[in-house]
Amino acid sequence: MFDYMYEDDVQVMQMIYIPKRLFSSPAYSKLSAKAKVLYALLLGSSEREGMTKPLYSDYSIREICDDLCCSSNEAAELLTELSMYKLIAYGKDRIIVNDFEEREGL
Repeated sequence: MFDYMYEDDVQVMQMIYIPKRLFSSPAYSKLSAKAKVLYALLLGSSEREGMTKPLYSDYSIREICDDLCCSSNEAAELLTELSMYKLIAYGKDRIIVNDFEEREGL
């Protein structure tokens, strides 16, 4: 039998947060659920080199494969899907994470 979860239990867990708008906005209605999860993982692993610099992630294909239990081909397809929706862009050796709210008008 399982025990109940309590607030203290949840606070020590490592969580990712998926922006609800990725599910509720018509602009993202055809974006796959797995791509939405990957976007949340990229957001959670993002850093910034300064206030005027964009968010970037050094999340590797290997990490994506491990975290999403997928092949490298599927990981590449998910990144392509996010790129098509302009949720990410590619910089030198990194993934630039774009603001999903600015992309909704596309």
